[in-house]
Amino acid sequence: MMLFFSTYKRWIEIAAIGAVILGALWAFHAFSERQREIGREEIRLEWREAEVKRVEAENKLLAAQNAVRDMAKTQGEEREKTINAALAVSAANAVSLRGVLTSQQAQLASANIETARRYSAVASTVFAECTEENRWLAAEAERNASYARTLSEAWPTASPAK
Repeated sequence: MMLFFSTYKRWIEIAAIGAVILGALWAFHAFSERQREIGREEIRLEWREAEVKRVEAENKLLAAQNAVRDMAKTQGEEREKTINAALAVSAANAVSLRGVLTSQQAQLASANIETARRYSAVASTVFAECTEENRWLAAEAERNASYARTLSEAWPTASPAK
């Protein structure tokens, strides 16, 4: 009878050893999966950190570009004010010159020389038209130069990091 139990004992020992081996394999598998998951999380974390740094660098660059653009725009507006002030001074000078020419025409009206009167009238008209056109042309040239300078100063010099 002992022999009978010894056969079952051996099978029980084999089953116990098999269960221990299967348990060890399962534990090793669980450990390996956990280690892989930790590695994945580390890679995700590194990627997130790199992405945050990239976004911060891009935001800094955009902020710098916006600051340059805003400064150029402000300077352009200041130049526009200066141009308009110079235009007003030029207009005042043109009105003053027209007044002088008109008073001279009035003085020449009493003169006996018809040619002098006609010359003065024509010169006055031509000079007034030339002064107005010259004033307008100078203002447009200054305005165009200001726009070009503003555009040049506001243009971004570097592209965002990718």
